[in-house]
Amino acid sequence: LGRIETAIAVANEVYSNSGALTQLRLAHAYYEPGFVEDRTKANTNMLSDALNALSTLNTAGNTLYQHRDTYGGDLVAIFVERTDIGSTAGKANRPGIYSATGQDTYSGTVFAHEIGHNFGCRHDRVENNACSDTVNTNYGWVDPAGEFRDVMAYSCSGKNNCDGVPYAGSCPEVLQVSNAVNVHMWPYSTEGG
Repeated sequence: LGRIETAIAVANEVYSNSGALTQLRLAHAYYEPGFVEDRTKANTNMLSDALNALSTLNTAGNTLYQHRDTYGGDLVAIFVERTDIGSTAGKANRPGIYSATGQDTYSGTVFAHEIGHNFGCRHDRVENNACSDTVNTNYGWVDPAGEFRDVMAYSCSGKNNCDGVPYAGSCPEVLQVSNAVNVHMWPYSTEGG
């Protein structure tokens, strides 16, 4: 439970730093015996299975549905044990109410990233092949020089920015998410990641 509370605290710090008018709180936590991890699968498939299980368990009469109704949960996150296969640390519906995060990553920013998908956020423009999209603002941000990236953006190591120029910096992650008004407290523009 301590790691879950830490994940929520980090997510709230990210949203607060970003000027987002939202705050997460733990409505209820419990062990769901109806979900059994298949430890023979690759991590990406296991996280997909976890999301599918949440959808199945959230039907009238099932425990998850009853818990959501009783405790008033808006979002549902499942924390899975095994994340040692593959590079995927979490998965979420975008937009939606479900997310799955691996236990060895949910005390960091992965949980905030996955909940960001629930809120409709995307990865950075380079990762989404959306450098020419000047309409949507729900992308993660990578500084064009590679000085930093937000929680929704992927590492820029070894990649080119939207101008086709390799990132010069190492893109350390900052505890923020971009929004339509500010990109790390800078006025929004379509440049960058």
